[in-house]
Amino acid sequence: RYGQRIMVLHLRVTGILTFLLTLAHFGASTAQAASLKIYVVAPPREISWDSPRALLESTIAASLKSRYSVDGHIAIQLEADQANAFGVKRVLTSMASANSLATSAKTLSSGLGLSALYYDFDGQLDTSDRTTELIEHARSKGRLAEINIPIDTAQADQMMNFLAKWIKQGSFRHYGGGQVASKGLGAGCADFVMYFMNVALQGRAPLKSWMREVYLPFDLTPNRGPNPVAKVSPLQILRYGSSWAESEKDGTFFMIPDPELIYDWVLAQKPDAASMELSAKDILDQDLHFSASLIRSSVFETPYPVESDESISAQWKRISF
Repeated sequence: RYGQRIMVLHLRVTGILTFLLTLAHFGASTAQAASLKIYVVAPPREISWDSPRALLESTIAASLKSRYSVDGHIAIQLEADQANAFGVKRVLTSMASANSLATSAKTLSSGLGLSALYYDFDGQLDTSDRTTELIEHARSKGRLAEINIPIDTAQADQMMNFLAKWIKQGSFRHYGGGQVASKGLGAGCADFVMYFMNVALQGRAPLKSWMREVYLPFDLTPNRGPNPVAKVSPLQILRYGSSWAESEKDGTFFMIPDPELIYDWVLAQKPDAASMELSAKDILDQDLHFSASLIRSSVFETPYPVESDESISAQWKRISF
């Protein structure tokens, strides 16, 4: 009888262990995996970078055609495996101007000229609702492309930790182009998103074909060059902006990922779908832009004041969905 009891106990323990293992397997197989999706919005009409004049004229023309994403836009949809301290595991957002009218007014009143491309304007993280609105409008107009990039838990955690620093250190309050977002000083939408693509693609982003590179003429860029000018008006750009500078001798180097170029690249890969899967193995060494290493190696250091707990919580609430 003692042997029978041992046998029964063994069967019961074995049954319980089997049940627990089954539950664990079921939970692992049904858990939400980490993921990253990039939404790329093309401008309402082509933006020409042939010259400063062409850039200004085509941007004005695009703004007359639509008030949505005039010069293109790019955003992230990030899902982590676990919620953070604020209960957030899914975000949908990008960087944007805090007030587009104020940005335009500042550009004109201060005579920023071509320095408006990299000026430190008041910025914000777009809310998930606003980002959804932009995405759906672009989809309805045939201006949307999507890039799905597989990521693992460690990559998702790295991205969420970056977002936590971006919010806590106030980086989101600084909107401007030509930044390396991983330095934490602020960024426009494209430079911001490029950080996440760089992490997801194991350092293999951006591509050369996604980048705009020009030399901004000193005479159209305030406070630059041997004989700096104080202000530059749009009329001066239209009158004198027939070409970019040729080198650092007569201009300031400027580079930025361009949503329009990224959109065109996606369509070139998947012309019928405007949606694609992308992984690090898909990117050839010769196609990689040199700024990829800058994104990966830069140190996050900001001179900005730390945000209050209330502000930090509010930002996570804005971008979660």
